[in-house]
Amino acid sequence: MERGLAAGRQHAHGDDLTRTLLQGQIYFTGLSHLAAIAAAGLAAAACLPVVSRSLLLKRFFPEYFQANGVRNPRHELVFDVLVAGTLAVSASVIGVMAAFALVFLPPWVVFPFANGWRRTVFWTAILGVVAHVAAFALAIALDQPYGPMLVAVLVVLSVTRLASR
Repeated sequence: MERGLAAGRQHAHGDDLTRTLLQGQIYFTGLSHLAAIAAAGLAAAACLPVVSRSLLLKRFFPEYFQANGVRNPRHELVFDVLVAGTLAVSASVIGVMAAFALVFLPPWVVFPFANGWRRTVFWTAILGVVAHVAAFALAIALDQPYGPMLVAVLVVLSVTRLASR
């Protein structure tokens, strides 16, 4: 009987975890989420200015590092770890679908309108903030989970890309 009770508790905990990952939450659940997001933000702010130059060099000049005698630059590994950590924290707070929609849809919408790399990044961030605020307001007003509402807002905003054709 003891084993059955433990299995039931694990199932209920798994169910809660699955619901959290798919639907997300409408607010921080505690200081641990806030600390994780602050750490991810500080890591991104510290690493991206250094790593982005190397990533762009590797993309546009593939033989640059080999020609200069750099055997194994770690910039790709640092960037991959930064992205994976940020997505993991985001998925636990706003949900998996919302995290990936926030990563892919705003840049896709902004790219045809922005002139240049920096403007694309700037307008992507602006569109992401607008989507967050609109989704939060709609989630409160309609009493819906925040994660799916964010996905819905981003999909509606994606129509602007299709309308631009």
